[in-house]
Amino acid sequence: MLTEREDGFAAEWEGRVWLNPPYGPRAAGWLKRLAAHGQGTALIFARTETKMFHRYVWRAASGLLFLEGRLRFYKPNGIVGKANSGGPSVLIAYGGSRVPS
Repeated sequence: MLTEREDGFAAEWEGRVWLNPPYGPRAAGWLKRLAAHGQGTALIFARTETKMFHRYVWRAASGLLFLEGRLRFYKPNGIVGKANSGGPSVLIAYGGSRVPS
């Protein structure tokens, strides 16, 4: 697990990656990198009309799961945040499934 402090964007990625990038315009760079890496899952806003979504999701993803309702995030102490995420979310898969042998 890499945090913002450890700069997960600059770090070497190996194997299947779980990505929860910063929401907003900065997510594009993260999705571009994950699409190029080709193996992982991302959680982002379901902004299907954006250039980012067209370039790095519609053209590159192998699967999508649009989540019902809006997510609520928890603080590190376990207390739920006061507001929801502010928009619909989607899980985006890159690469084929890997079944353990």
